[in-house]
Amino acid sequence: MGVNVLSSITCVGKPDTCPGDGSGWAFFSGTSMSTPHIAGSAAVLLDLNPTWPPAQIKSALVNRADLVIKDGQTGLHDIGPTAQGAGRENLSVAAGATTWVDPVSASFGKVTVGHPTSFTMTLFNPTGSDQTFSVSTTKFTPDTFGGTVPSIYDAGTLSAGDSRITVPSSVTVPANGSTTLTVGANAAHGDVVQGWINLDGAGSNDLHFAYYAVVGP
Repeated sequence: MGVNVLSSITCVGKPDTCPGDGSGWAFFSGTSMSTPHIAGSAAVLLDLNPTWPPAQIKSALVNRADLVIKDGQTGLHDIGPTAQGAGRENLSVAAGATTWVDPVSASFGKVTVGHPTSFTMTLFNPTGSDQTFSVSTTKFTPDTFGGTVPSIYDAGTLSAGDSRITVPSSVTVPANGSTTLTVGANAAHGDVVQGWINLDGAGSNDLHFAYYAVVGP
């Protein structure tokens, strides 16, 4: 969902200097804002890379996004994957993406307490060289910060590592090939397990994807 997207508005009834004077622009939020931006970004990627399948374009936009969005109440605190997904798209980074992921997130749904489960991602590498990534987790913990940020804003804190999630320490995707990455989830009753899994490669070849699970009876 688009939040605070700068968009054009009508100049009817406004000075001749519109929109240059700023009166022809306004911030809007909603899927009517995000949809055309993402669709346009996908079109740009397809123009630059005509052979990319839809899943690769989706992954480039999602898994190369920037985790920079803050809560809508104070603008100071991190927010979770249910509020920002993989973050704010970065088309410049997405255009240079190589390795990609399918699906683009690890959505476990409801996990029964006492029954660890796993989710398998597939990593694709269309380049002529092996790609090796170190794998780590970033845990998101909701917090209202003393009641200053209502829970509806999904604010919280980030911390390195999540004992409820298991991932390999590294993964190598062979040249012109693919491999799988298995994410395990195991938590106590009533836990909401959420955060991001980071794949750090050489140079700027980094990816991340969100994980989410609700643990209950």
